[in-house]
Amino acid sequence: MKLKIIIRIIIYSLLILILIYKLKDFFFTNSEYSKVNPNLLKTKMIRIINNERESNNIPSVEYDSITAVSAQFHADEMKKYNYFSHYSINGIPPYIRYSLKSNGAFAIGENIALGANYKILKIGFIELKGKIDIKNIIRKLNYDMYSEKPPNDGHRKTILNKHYNRIGIGIAYNDTLLFYVETFTGKYIELLNDIPQNIKAGNSINIYAQILYDSLELEHIKVYYDNIPDSLPLGNDFFIDPRNSYGYPDSVIYYLTAQLQINGNPNFYNTIQIYDDQFYGNIYTFNKGVYTIVPILSDGRDLFEGANISILAE
Repeated sequence: MKLKIIIRIIIYSLLILILIYKLKDFFFTNSEYSKVNPNLLKTKMIRIINNERESNNIPSVEYDSITAVSAQFHADEMKKYNYFSHYSINGIPPYIRYSLKSNGAFAIGENIALGANYKILKIGFIELKGKIDIKNIIRKLNYDMYSEKPPNDGHRKTILNKHYNRIGIGIAYNDTLLFYVETFTGKYIELLNDIPQNIKAGNSINIYAQILYDSLELEHIKVYYDNIPDSLPLGNDFFIDPRNSYGYPDSVIYYLTAQLQINGNPNFYNTIQIYDDQFYGNIYTFNKGVYTIVPILSDGRDLFEGANISILAE
């Protein structure tokens, strides 16, 4: 008789422990929620991303502080203004934000993801709202992007792009949503002159730079032009931008090579000169807007973006 009672007590105790474990996210959320260490979590995510790259025979990426500033800035602004988009609140795309907000100059690619920061438990007519472990949300967001299948695999291609060698992570969350940003960059060029972020339209932009690897050569320079963008149409409700991707403008306003001529006449405003591993470029701003300079490099097999430098002409 006593043995049966002891067995029942043990069984009931185990059931209670299991129930408490299942409900812990609904009753003991505050202390767990505050234990998240964003910097440690970002480090773990970089390790996970490098494992994904290495499993596909792609070199790993390194943490970059300038890239991290851009990623965190965007995560914070999406949280602050209650929206989800690759574009900033003022309408600028990632490549312009990276240059103007964090003074970055590397080639850039960005992944963003949105996660629910809660879960619902229904018991009859009762609904309990509880937290989800932030670490698990972010791991799943990255895993979902990494696991994409063609043709809808843009995030996966960014994670596995062999020409990116730097990364920054942005994480921001509130009581209901988590905003996650992965910004990848490629460091192949070092600027040798200071390029202003703002100039007066009608002036020229000078770029003087050095290619960091002997195995690379400058193929040409593309210059893109964006009109000064309009701010996003945000309201009181959560806004999801219908544009689920971003990119450079369709047309290239300048396509610069070392022997550039237009209609048979040398273009003295838009030229590049190459000296071994260094090059000098002069680019004319014909109108107000944003000019993005993108040197294209060759490694003997592929052509790829070697840098991304945006300048606002006002």
